[in-house]
Amino acid sequence: MTFPDHLGAAAAEPGRWGPEPSINRQLHDLVVPQLFVVSTGLAALQRREVTPANQTLVRDLAEVAAQALGDLRAISRGRPVHGGGALDRVADRLRLSAETVTRLTDCTVDFVTSGEAVIPGALEDDLAAVTWESLTNAIRHGGATAIGIDLRSENESLSLIITDNGRWIDVSDAASSGIEGMRDRAVAWHGRAVIDHGDGTTRVVWRIPLDATGHSLT
Repeated sequence: MTFPDHLGAAAAEPGRWGPEPSINRQLHDLVVPQLFVVSTGLAALQRREVTPANQTLVRDLAEVAAQALGDLRAISRGRPVHGGGALDRVADRLRLSAETVTRLTDCTVDFVTSGEAVIPGALEDDLAAVTWESLTNAIRHGGATAIGIDLRSENESLSLIITDNGRWIDVSDAASSGIEGMRDRAVAWHGRAVIDHGDGTTRVVWRIPLDATGHSLT
């Protein structure tokens, strides 16, 4: 199944970016958001007294920094950052990112998932990138305090829907390279990404047909 033209699909194939743009995009979409969370957490830590809770914060920041370093190593070697697998395992990976943001910022993140699918490593990278980009955009540009993430496989498609309560002062921020990266990643899988700014909410819908992954549903 492929999405019709009016849904914004294009005849592109996964991974068809040139090597330099691909590396730049991976760094921007996967590593930079994690480093943003680390820097935000460190700034918050500077304003706090030394307590056991803050030592836990330091541990969390160290884990994010270590993950970002691992991502850098994989990207520099031209390898997928993530290995792929069953949808529930990939969902656990994304849920950890959401929980990290909840612990290190003033924003709460609710994560739900449903359905079954086999996810290749390149697609897991894209899901992680869209998740990180959406999370940090909501906090940085919208000042969001609550974010909902819904990852689901249904009707032969895979959807990642992220909603936040941020109030973006300048919605032209949506034209950033990160947002364009979300769209490019969707098109590469013959899918579509839509970002809507409503009345006090922003909604990212990233959807691809599962047959574009080359894997079966289960």
